[in-house]
Amino acid sequence: MTNSLLEVKNLKKHFPIKSGLLSRKTEYVKAVDGLNFEIEKGEIFGLVGESGCGKSTTGRLIINLLKPTEGDILYNGENIVDLNKKELKKIRREIQIIFQDPYSSLDPRLTVAELVSEGLEIHKMVSNKKEKREKVVELLEAVGLGEHHLDRYPHEFSGGQRQRIGIARALALNPRLLICDEPVSALDVSVQAQIINLMRKLKEEHNLTYLFISHDLSVVHHLCDRIAVMYLGKIVEIATKSDLFNNSKHPYTKALLDSIPQPNKKMTETDAVLQGDIPSPVNPPKGCAFHTRCKFAMEKCKLVEPKLQTVGDGHVAACHLNN
Repeated sequence: MTNSLLEVKNLKKHFPIKSGLLSRKTEYVKAVDGLNFEIEKGEIFGLVGESGCGKSTTGRLIINLLKPTEGDILYNGENIVDLNKKELKKIRREIQIIFQDPYSSLDPRLTVAELVSEGLEIHKMVSNKKEKREKVVELLEAVGLGEHHLDRYPHEFSGGQRQRIGIARALALNPRLLICDEPVSALDVSVQAQIINLMRKLKEEHNLTYLFISHDLSVVHHLCDRIAVMYLGKIVEIATKSDLFNNSKHPYTKALLDSIPQPNKKMTETDAVLQGDIPSPVNPPKGCAFHTRCKFAMEKCKLVEPKLQTVGDGHVAACHLNN
């Protein structure tokens, strides 16, 4: 891709843990274990998978809240993994994050005006109180709130309103890339739709690029252009929305799609229902990490790890069944 804004190369994050109270042996949780993907300018790139697969860790690595164990993160062609504090401050203006829980991500001691203007002050983007107030009001109005909300505290708002405040805060620095970490999963369904429509509107108005992290495939289907499916720290399939939902090539993706609730849907023998629990990221299975839950698993799957390979136009999957 020649139009990529973000490129992730062999990204890994292994968290050290002690194997027991009396043991000196250190083991590692392989939360992210060799990711490779690109996000084009102006697209909404979805990252999906079960809880614990490493989605949120990936988002935090990209925005530099966590340091990777290995790998590169290229933003506009520049590797941002080992930036110094001054260089990182500049990048932080262009890459912002919206967190899953809007209540825990907002300081309860600060008013809405203080929360939204914090970044403006740190990066010296306003010169006086009047300009700062006008900018904050403009941001609040962009997300469906107003000037009368300025002096209130987070606990005085509903979940959907708090998420709007979080979005306004993320937009304050005029970012180019927004990391959206399960931004609607803590909200009621009706409120989810409002926030999703708001994010689509803001994308067009502010020329944004999104990395949208979610476990909800119906939300991803509504919003995203391309989707990467993640399992146990690795990406197993990347495709356009249309290809993924109509012509998926990995058994795990098929199982996730079959699990989407649908009215009057009856399960059939051909539905790829997942069996068992996701294996431990401390000691993942050899070969294909998914073989312990896959009804199509062959002997080869237990021994050889499949690599991502092209299975269509812009469509890649890591499965021996496609050989």
